[in-house]
Parts: sequence; C-alpha cells; structure tokens
Amino acid sequence: PDSGRLTGSDSGLGRLPEPERVVAQALAVLTQEEAAGAAQVLSGRHVVVSAGGTREPIDPVRYLGNRSSGRQGVAIAAEAARLGARVTLVAANIEAEVLRDLPAQAEVVQVSTALELREAVRQAGQDADVIVMAAAVADYRPAQVRSSKIKKHTLDGQPAGSLTGE
Repeated sequence: PDSGRLTGSDSGLGRLPEPERVVAQALAVLTQEEAAGAAQVLSGRHVVVSAGGTREPIDPVRYLGNRSSGRQGVAIAAEAARLGARVTLVAANIEAEVLRDLPAQAEVVQVSTALELREAVRQAGQDADVIVMAAAVADYRPAQVRSSKIKKHTLDGQPAGSLTGE
C-alpha cells in the first residue's frame, strides 16, 4: 500500500497505489518469473483434473449431454504440468484437437458418462494431492437405456449421482 490521502480528510498508510504503479509491479513480477523459467512449484505432486461434458445414453442413437469442450480443464491440466505436477486428466468426450494442448507426459483417462467419470476420478484421486473438478457433469440420466431407438416423447429420468458424495 501507498501512503497519502485516504478517504475524507484522513491520510496515512493504506492508500491504493495508482494504476500505473500496480501495472508496473505486475509486469515486473511476470518478467521475473519468465526470466527465471517456470518455477516447478508442483514438482512431486499429483494433480487430477476432470474436464469435458458427460453423455448419458438414451438409446443407440441419442444421449443427454452438453456442449462443454473441456478447454478449461485441459488448460488447468497443462498449467499444472508446466509447474511440475504429475497430471491425470479425466476427459469426458473431449475432441482430440483440444487434447493436443496437453503435454505428452500427462495421463489421459477417457470417459463418457457421469458414472464412468466418478469412478475414474475416484481411482486417479486415491494418491492425488489436488483434484480439480472442471467437468460439466449430467445431473440426470435415463432410468433405462433402450436397446433400440425410442419413439415416445416422454423420458423417465433419475439423478445421475454426485461425484463427491452419494
């Protein structure tokens, strides 16, 4: 904090620095980090990240899902790897093009449904130091998956279950 006029007539330590000074300090920190190389602050740590969107099958041709690309989770996983972590990405229906942003050493576990995602996160998370839940997970799934295309306009559902608790 700077010193100077605060609110009203009082003054002293605690004044918000001018924006130019804040920007200059931020740039100095960023430049220092770049010059030193990426600090391996997560070295020796295992980070598990869930990403993408789950798909709950209705019948052989349809599913309940969402349009999550998984980009946010992939970016988090890539940054954790850059900082030295051993990374496991639990990828729910993420396109190969998006996964190309991951470093080669990251482990990718492919899943489709909320139940598969939950099981994969539980497995990978057994020895994890950090779990980041960035996936878009279905709240409901069809009560019954049909073996042939359904023709009704009604679909019975049930809760898909929680990833962190029952």
